[in-house]
Amino acid sequence: MRIFACILALPVVLAASSVAHADGYVGFGVGSQGELDGSLSEHFTTGAQSDTSRFILGQRFGALALEASLFKAELQGTGGIAGTSEFSTASIGVDVKYYVGLVGGLEGYGKIGLNKTWLRGPAATSMNYEGRGTEVGAGLQYTLNLPLAQVGLWLDYSVQDTQLRDLKMGTGTDLDGELRMLNLGVFVGF
Repeated sequence: MRIFACILALPVVLAASSVAHADGYVGFGVGSQGELDGSLSEHFTTGAQSDTSRFILGQRFGALALEASLFKAELQGTGGIAGTSEFSTASIGVDVKYYVGLVGGLEGYGKIGLNKTWLRGPAATSMNYEGRGTEVGAGLQYTLNLPLAQVGLWLDYSVQDTQLRDLKMGTGTDLDGELRMLNLGVFVGF
């Protein structure tokens, strides 16, 4: 009976210990020229002037973190349905990250998550797409512990797989594919 009680108490003890080490954080990162695959690459490109950006808000529990993000990417039409206009994607996502200590304040992490994406172009194109997708990625993070907060740098490589559907009830072409992004950013933990 004692073994059964100990087994039942173990998740409570583990949860309490991880909450005691919880840290919130907020950050921002930028990158340039993401890469496209799938039908997205048939209609769009990411030129040298294309930027990506990512805003993050997370809560860390020991080696695990739950992170919400808002990320954007600029695209250029290559003709066909997109013309040659400038487009942008905006995505909101939720990721689970797992950190592994490397050396000193340097950590590596892997992540997996879900996102919702919108693709918008100029008003003249009347293109209006949205869809859901997944995201996987990996990165490095260096943290410096200061007396009142933590500050640090992160380098994040993400692959966003998305299935975008035309909001005009199927009158357009569906766009499926991947957007790969490399962002460098800063964060503050509290």
